Amino acid sequence: MIRRVRITNLGFLLAGIFLIVFGVILGVLGLNKYKKINTYTKSTGIITRIDEEETTDANGETETTHTVYVKHTVDGKEYEGQFDEYNSSFSEGTEVNLAYNPKDPSDFVSTSTSMLKVLLVGGPVMILVGLLCFIIFVVRKKKGLL
Repeated sequence: MIRRVRITNLGFLLAGIFLIVFGVILGVLGLNKYKKINTYTKSTGIITRIDEEETTDANGETETTHTVYVKHTVDGKEYEGQFDEYNSSFSEGTEVNLAYNPKDPSDFVSTSTSMLKVLLVGGPVMILVGLLCFIIFVVRKKKGLL
């Protein structure tokens, strides 16, 4: 019984650390994208190609990853690069909204806020759950359940 309690407590500690670290990473990524959307120049681009890569895991389940490439024009010069979003409605030739860095137009992001919401909400939620796990670990340790 004591060994099981120790494993459970270690699980709370490890889960708390993992969730806090991962939550901070998601939050930073979200804030970075939010900053770019709000400070970069808004424009549109055209999807030039979509690469699909299928992978199969050990259970035989197949997962498809899509990499989207977009071209946009600034002052008569074309810039093409990987887009940071995929949507099942995307196809070659589809127009997309983007925001680009006026100092480096090859640096651009989607202006869609769907992924941004996931990052900005998911990051803090993971941090809170991680803190809760850590608090449970500390309380159990103080009560001698470690």
